[in-house]
Amino acid sequence: MGAIYTQIGAKQDRSTAKGLDAAVDSFLRAAGTFRYIHENFTNAPSMDLRPEMLEMLVQLMLAQARECLLEKLDLQSKENRSVDICLDLAQEAAHLADCYSQVYQIIMNEAVHDYVPYSWISLVQVKKEYYTGMAHYHVASGVLHEEAAKMSAATKDTLQFLHAETASTQLDIRLPKDDSERRLLGESEI
Repeated sequence: MGAIYTQIGAKQDRSTAKGLDAAVDSFLRAAGTFRYIHENFTNAPSMDLRPEMLEMLVQLMLAQARECLLEKLDLQSKENRSVDICLDLAQEAAHLADCYSQVYQIIMNEAVHDYVPYSWISLVQVKKEYYTGMAHYHVASGVLHEEAAKMSAATKDTLQFLHAETASTQLDIRLPKDDSERRLLGESEI
């Protein structure tokens, strides 16, 4: 049943809100089916039903459902994208990158790695990097937005806590104070 729901989700038209809703529903049903098997059948008769493999499938289906939700937000906001929508898209993309990172960590588990096709492993890595890049792009779009100079207090709070400090962070600007800092921060994100 989980595999069937996965196939139904993959066959939906993801260029429409209705198709994306149907895909989300199918991926969540697949995740629920795999979770049910994981919780109720502890002595799996085959390797593809072992707890570690089922957990990877659950997390992969949840990531795919979240991916469809991000696509829906992107689709619905194309015509009128405010600073807040840009930052919402950035947060969702960053969260999705983290979801795919977690899936990758589960896949690298010895009990899972040998039973997952190499193309899946590669695709999960690519999606993690893609959504990380998309998060940066949307932050830059928000910071460089024409209305960014007039950000609300809530938007400023979002922006202030959006960046994760890393060793490679080159700028010490968390919240731009003027147009030159805003441009510098936006260009560093691209």
